[in-house]
Amino acid sequence: MRLIPRAIIGLAAALLFFAAVPARSEAQDLSSLGSLSGLLSLLTSFAPPVLPAYDQPPAPGPNHIWQPGYWAAGPAGYFWVPGTWVTPPQPNLLWTPGYWAANPGGQYRWIPGYWARNVGYYGDIDYGNGYNGSGYDGGRWQNNTFYYNTAVTNVNRSVVRFVYSERGRGEYNDSHVSYNGGRGGIHARPDQHQIAWGRERHYAMTAAQQEHVRIAEQDRNDLQSVNHGRPQHVSVQRPLAANNRPPGFTPVRPSDRAFASARRPTLYRATPMRQAPKQQAHPIHPQARRVQPAHDRIPNRPAQHVMRAKGGAHQARPHGHSSPHPGR
Repeated sequence: MRLIPRAIIGLAAALLFFAAVPARSEAQDLSSLGSLSGLLSLLTSFAPPVLPAYDQPPAPGPNHIWQPGYWAAGPAGYFWVPGTWVTPPQPNLLWTPGYWAANPGGQYRWIPGYWARNVGYYGDIDYGNGYNGSGYDGGRWQNNTFYYNTAVTNVNRSVVRFVYSERGRGEYNDSHVSYNGGRGGIHARPDQHQIAWGRERHYAMTAAQQEHVRIAEQDRNDLQSVNHGRPQHVSVQRPLAANNRPPGFTPVRPSDRAFASARRPTLYRATPMRQAPKQQAHPIHPQARRVQPAHDRIPNRPAQHVMRAKGGAHQARPHGHSSPHPGR
């Protein structure tokens, strides 16, 4: 008979526990994929700004892959993460950029980027510099060496020896829109082949990539509320770090966070970002994304080295006066 009261007490405790834990709503589920700030997950009700135009700095050395610039989000609102050259966690991996996706409720979630053997689906967002919305035309791996497509990518031939030149084929959206779905967004979905490629092994951002994002998040000049969509440093040749901050770095103020909190109803949930070790990358669970083998793609079009966002201290051109996006 004593077991019955204990069972009732246990059941009551369980009910209280689950009542105290918020239901796993769509918003909370999506927020777990949130900001690449590396500090918080995020789901926001405000669409990210348009992508600025910029010039790509030359590759600093062999086997560097271009990571395009993008708008991330944090406690102080949207902030610009400069485009930069990064090294993969191991040879023969390519970078698939992250992207913002709108859900039917009018909210926007961040789908993180990842490393893999092939470039996956990134929402058909035209980031430029070889990332035309599908695949990557900026170069390809061959025998553990990355060959740069000079028709698309800016390289210094005295630093980078392995190059080729191929004009692109296919279509590109030629748009500065920075999100997929929703009102005003890019409306495209992965096809069956891309979904199949999306099941391959994925690897998380490296520590250097994560530090790059954190430094950008800490710089007040990168906040959209400060630069009004025209960041001063749209690209850098090497990833930002504690010892490689951009000129004029200014810490974000508490008032910036208070302003963003009052203006933008956003759901945050603390979630550490997964990280690839220095020597061996840990695979992360692949998502069904549109993927296309990089070695089967040829650059989409003749390219100048003008992309959507770049430059060590290269300044972004206003969207209304920017040139087309050659070289994407």
